Amino acid sequence: MSRDYVFRPFRKEGAWTAYVAACGLSREAMVVDPGNAEQEIRAYLQSENLKLRHVVLTGAAGEHGEAAVRLTDGTDVRIVAHPDAIPPKGGREVRGGDEIILGRLRVEVLETPGGPAGSMCYHLPFGPGAMGSVLTGGVLYAGAVGGIRGDGDARRAAESVRMVLLPLGDAVRVYPGKGPATTMGVERHHNPYL
Repeated sequence: MSRDYVFRPFRKEGAWTAYVAACGLSREAMVVDPGNAEQEIRAYLQSENLKLRHVVLTGAAGEHGEAAVRLTDGTDVRIVAHPDAIPPKGGREVRGGDEIILGRLRVEVLETPGGPAGSMCYHLPFGPGAMGSVLTGGVLYAGAVGGIRGDGDARRAAESVRMVLLPLGDAVRVYPGKGPATTMGVERHHNPYL
């Protein structure tokens, strides 16, 4: 693992995968889609001396919004999401082209309709992979796109992937909301929905 950044998935069988990304120098961190990994994430943040700054949502999903509210309750940590995915507590609304700052690192916000309501992806140019990583939530999975499993509109998801995600480059690692990691190159050449 690079000293410049921290990246850790929290995967549970049959559940959404949560992610922690942080600046290795400032230790400022964001949690993406905390879902039902909230306790493990809290323990990890403490054990790695990470300062939670943002809880980021890739779309409107009840379990993520509820966990985000609990992680931010009584703190100055902000929930970050598309306007259609902000929980009732409120938070910072983002759109495609916005950035999330973690110390010296910048995370690019990508608007990707087609997954769950308020679908967003987050490009980590510093993350694992030769050209960084992208957290795709419910818009792109290994071998599938959003809407195939009833969590969005498959046609719009495929268009978002082609127009917004594939241009990131074949070497970019893809970390979806569910299932195994993949790469943009594998999806470009083998995903039957693209």
